[in-house]
Amino acid sequence: MLLWRVLLPLWRSARHLLRVTSVVHEAPGIVSVYVTGRGLHRLPVEAGQFLTWRFLGRHGWTRANPYSLSAAPDGRSLRITVKEAGDGSSDLAYLRPGTRVLVEGPYGRLSPRARQRHRVALIGSGVGVTPLRALAEGLEYAPGDAVLVQRFRDHPLFEHELTALEHERGLQTLYLPGPRRARDSWLGSGVGTADDLTALTWWIPDIAERDVYVCGPAEWTESVRRTCEAAGLPPEHFHVETFRW
Repeated sequence: MLLWRVLLPLWRSARHLLRVTSVVHEAPGIVSVYVTGRGLHRLPVEAGQFLTWRFLGRHGWTRANPYSLSAAPDGRSLRITVKEAGDGSSDLAYLRPGTRVLVEGPYGRLSPRARQRHRVALIGSGVGVTPLRALAEGLEYAPGDAVLVQRFRDHPLFEHELTALEHERGLQTLYLPGPRRARDSWLGSGVGTADDLTALTWWIPDIAERDVYVCGPAEWTESVRRTCEAAGLPPEHFHVETFRW
């Protein structure tokens, strides 16, 4: 415990000298924090994973918070995208360039290593789309072999970036607007009246032959799981990370 939870994070943070470079407002209550450091190509983190973060010099810095990367690591910088949730996350909007950063990890199951199939589907809700945005950039796929489904209440995240990935990589995107239409549904209210299974297999007819990566609130991801299994997806090809908000 001492080695993995204390000494290794301290060693990595000292080795990489992580610092905030900028903070960008993505949507109301949501910001992206950009971090750079020394020798980041040696940090063993993959697209889709998360680290726990401490930003020094701010109130409550001793409490670590888990945030997923929202862009594929490129060896030069890291990016997280965070929604205000009352756990100190609102303070991130006021971080200043040069703020020192301590990290622990990486952790998480939403990495390219979980992939077993040629085609993939990435399904996220709200800020849960952040690790999927990183995977859409970091995974290898041919045009048409990856689809990203984003459910959002008011504003989709990374719309311009996803459009660029559509043109550059052949990513397919599907936006599901509105609040959840029912407690037992994972779809937004703006998608029509078809049941969840009918809608999913209409949008992604070969869902059962893909690896499916999902991230969002626990209840919502369970609804997605039930629909995917009803569509014939084997459980071992369903990869999930749950956010509790």
